[in-house]
Amino acid sequence: MVSNTCHSDRRRAIRKSSAGRNKAKLRVRLGTPRFPLQPEGYNPTAADAKKPS
Repeated sequence: MVSNTCHSDRRRAIRKSSAGRNKAKLRVRLGTPRFPLQPEGYNPTAADAKKPS
């Protein structure tokens, strides 16, 4: 039989690793956040604006 401390340490490690795995799965499922292609204040005639191809 295992001591309570040893058992608790093992369970804590398992919980810690599975929490990281769950967070990673959540990030993958959510994907890339939506963001505006031309944010507020965008000026297409500015000197540093992207040139049309």
